[in-house]
Amino acid sequence: THCWGIVNAVTNNAIGVAGTTWNSRSFAVRVSGNIAACIAAINWAIDKNVWAISMSFGSDSPYQPMANACQAAWDYGAVLFGSAGNNSLRALRYPACYNGVENVASSGPNDTKSDFSNWGPWIDVTAPGENILSTVVGGYRTMTGTSMSCPLAAGVVSWIKCLDPTLSSQEALDMMH
Repeated sequence: THCWGIVNAVTNNAIGVAGTTWNSRSFAVRVSGNIAACIAAINWAIDKNVWAISMSFGSDSPYQPMANACQAAWDYGAVLFGSAGNNSLRALRYPACYNGVENVASSGPNDTKSDFSNWGPWIDVTAPGENILSTVVGGYRTMTGTSMSCPLAAGVVSWIKCLDPTLSSQEALDMMH
């Protein structure tokens, strides 16, 4: 609910928070850390013609079937985002480090790397991830982590693609960067 609200909370209604995009359709898919469910969700999203996929989960170990699903989604035309992790380590994290996935780190209020955010040359983009106010069941609250940065970046690309649906995924990413 929190990650979904970062992207999709209703805008321009003077209630609560506003998501990064508007007038776009979206899906929140809870996979509960099950890798088979994650792969199935990516394949399901491809069938729904999604523009962006935000993955606020991760592991230190690569898994080739997941890498294949991410590549298939990129090849289809979706832009994928994976959270870099919250261990303040220079460490690879998956799915964020798969080909075709934008690896998202967290920045703080001074536009510097958050103390907790993983880091390294494989980071593709940094987005705010500290004390992000968004939706929760029954209201609103702040949360912190690369899991908040990830949907924020995905929402920006969704917004760009809403403005011009003819853009390729790479063109939308180039505009974001």
